[in-house]
Amino acid sequence: MEPALEARLDELVRRRDDLSKALSAGALSGGDFAKLSKEYSELSPIVEGIEELRRAQSELAPAEEMAKTDGDPEVKALAEDEMQSLKERLPELELTVKTALLPKDEDDERNAI
Repeated sequence: MEPALEARLDELVRRRDDLSKALSAGALSGGDFAKLSKEYSELSPIVEGIEELRRAQSELAPAEEMAKTDGDPEVKALAEDEMQSLKERLPELELTVKTALLPKDEDDERNAI
């Protein structure tokens, strides 16, 4: 993944964590609490997707290592299956995260009528 995208994803994870701390501290006025709660609820699904993507990326290296070095054919076959599954899933997860990062339409929050 591109370094600029990685930096943006790190920034979003940090922002969600900061919002979580601010909301749990309880020292916010009603308006600030509502504003931060809304931002937190918008970021949470994106960050969950980021975390799922990173989990899959971190699982790939051990599976590749196991497929290369393990002498047991059954373990090697399982590792290769896992590796194939992860390689198929990673582009889907990356696309999901990139799609979630697209700007929202301001009209989505307005009434239809």
